[in-house]
Amino acid sequence: MALEFLDERLCGSFSDSGGESNGLTGSLDSCGSRGFLPRARSPSPCPSADEAAAPTLAAAILDLPEKWTLTPAAREQRRVVQEKVQRAVEEVWPGRTVQLYGSLATGLAGPDSAIDMVLEDVDCQKAGALLPRLAARQFRVLRLVQLSDDPPATVLRARCNHSGVVVNLILQAAEGVSLGRRSAKALRKRLDEDPRVAPVTHALQALLLSDGGGLHKAQSGGMAVHATAALVLSCASDLPGADAGELMVEVLQRSSDFPSSGVVHIPDPEDADLNVAEGCTRWPEVRWCWTKGLKAMVAAITRGTSAGPDLLAAFLSSSAP
Repeated sequence: MALEFLDERLCGSFSDSGGESNGLTGSLDSCGSRGFLPRARSPSPCPSADEAAAPTLAAAILDLPEKWTLTPAAREQRRVVQEKVQRAVEEVWPGRTVQLYGSLATGLAGPDSAIDMVLEDVDCQKAGALLPRLAARQFRVLRLVQLSDDPPATVLRARCNHSGVVVNLILQAAEGVSLGRRSAKALRKRLDEDPRVAPVTHALQALLLSDGGGLHKAQSGGMAVHATAALVLSCASDLPGADAGELMVEVLQRSSDFPSSGVVHIPDPEDADLNVAEGCTRWPEVRWCWTKGLKAMVAAITRGTSAGPDLLAAFLSSSAP
């Protein structure tokens, strides 16, 4: 069973009966009552030469990471910032090494991604001693908050004055590998196993970024890239034969089926009982942003658009201010 994507992979079988399904304009009769359902693909007319040569949506999505991920210069910038933090840490806790987690560790970092780091098995009461060391290296401390008492854990957020790169550093007293690092490792393994997931995640995050309201950032109550990737993974496991375009449509459809209020539950790849979207307090806005993107693609298809890059452009521009 393969996911039938909109109009037989953009070959023109889309129909609009004027009704609505899950808030989407058009009934999408050819795709089932739910909008986009896994079903056996029916025979379709042979595409014309132009249609056969047109890049698919899947191809456009797979090409997106090169435009979304960090440039070599931005990656080097973050390496320098990480080294500065490491030197400051060594002055307070000699011999200890900061470890990456989050989007840099998973390979999902975008142009404005922060550096997420953790320092394990340390005395959190010394956190204050780190502040002047960071200040001497041209960091401005934005936040220093105790996360928990048992086991003790503290989070420090700072911005490098030179580059503007933000650092999130978790200090934890507990021994062993932190959940954040274990989760990042598990996610990275799944991303390596399924090459569709990262590009689809980038496309979804790029749309949230284009909204301009911080919906792509956990710090502003939006959808963290880790949570988006976990959502894509949950769909990908159900659709092993779908291409990247079909997978993205399924993710958008499922998100439109989620409750429009409250907090959505997306299980962590490492711990299914952990909700990686718990901090997404703006879920209704995220859901609506993605739904607008899906509507934009549907509208483009009704106008006769079939080229993948044009469909992706319609999707990504749907929430532009």
